Amino acid sequence: MHLRLFKLMIFNPKLLIEFLGIIYITIYRALIVRFLRGFMLSYPKDIKNIANQIPIYKKNINVRKSKIKHNLRRLKLASGFMDIDQNPNWKKIFPSHEQYVSLHRWNWLLWSASDPNSLINHEHGFALVRSYLNEMGTLPKSAASESYTVGERISNICLFSREKSSNWNNIPEDIQIAIKQKIGFLSRRLEILPKLTGNHIINNARALMLAGHSCNEILTIRLSRELLKKYLPVLIDNKGFLREGSSHYQFLFCRWLLEIRFVCEEMGDYETLDVIKKYLPNVLKACDFFTINKKIPLLGDISPDCEPSWLSELSNSAIAQFNEDVKSKNNVDVIDKKNANWSNLFRDFKSDSSILWHKGDDNNEIWKNGNEWFRLDYQGWSAIWHVENPSGPAIASHAHDDLGSFVLYKDN
Repeated sequence: MHLRLFKLMIFNPKLLIEFLGIIYITIYRALIVRFLRGFMLSYPKDIKNIANQIPIYKKNINVRKSKIKHNLRRLKLASGFMDIDQNPNWKKIFPSHEQYVSLHRWNWLLWSASDPNSLINHEHGFALVRSYLNEMGTLPKSAASESYTVGERISNICLFSREKSSNWNNIPEDIQIAIKQKIGFLSRRLEILPKLTGNHIINNARALMLAGHSCNEILTIRLSRELLKKYLPVLIDNKGFLREGSSHYQFLFCRWLLEIRFVCEEMGDYETLDVIKKYLPNVLKACDFFTINKKIPLLGDISPDCEPSWLSELSNSAIAQFNEDVKSKNNVDVIDKKNANWSNLFRDFKSDSSILWHKGDDNNEIWKNGNEWFRLDYQGWSAIWHVENPSGPAIASHAHDDLGSFVLYKDN
């Protein structure tokens, strides 16, 4: 088989060039991700110019030790929980890489805030953050300081602080300095890859936007806005579907955009809202395409950031309502009073009625077509499947080559 392929390439120059191109991109991507981070070699010129203006803060940051005792006994990780005491073992090693990085991404902060049975408050959360920073430093070594993981830490602390204090600018000064160091680090390690830039760049942009508004860093906001302008049109199709072929990542991506909407609307950042408002309602509609009785049928990869069930009621969130839709869904009755759920967060959000959002495409027909996605609802049956497009350039993807498989529901 390999010999036949080799002969094909020898006698077909176009195929040979394509094959060599794949090898080149693979090697270059590995170099950029693993060894050349920080040099901004793959940055577009305009992005690089802004990133270079963001200050790099000194490495040794003194985070004061918290005298407050937190009340958490476990941290939610990618799978299951990690039991903790007053001094958690932040250097704990896990067999799974994804389990390990989930500890260092701090989504357990937001998960705890969304749990109706948790008593965590603003001070408890920052006691845990200070404990982490005192043991690990602002920028830990190895996988704990991958760009995506740094971005997650930034985003989750900003969102947790806003949720527990109802204020974007209520992060203690020592933690703000730590966040600013992370901003300088991340801005020079954005996940921009030649021809293979994927959803991670929007996660980077979310971190920069949340931190920029929480720490009053104007250049950081500007950098985030330019990333959204440049990459949202590439990553989202005309019906609001993330091009990467995963139902769970669709919800995760929508969550990021909703959180960007959240901070920008409350902080009056209309310039950024103008960038996202033509995309966000359709991205949310695409999430509804997958939803069956508050469940997410799982096609493609599953993200370790959170379990699918935590995002399953995303459309019930207060920050997922637009224009005339802002009404009863802000009601406390939609809160999941038994389980942790992302839609339990940010219930005090009040929409700015002066912003006119694109309504999103309605699709109430029996057959629903989402470009590469298909759904049939008929006499109590619901079927969803994915047909990967065989043409076009290679992309960063979370899809599976699963044309022959589907999910099927009867009466939900």
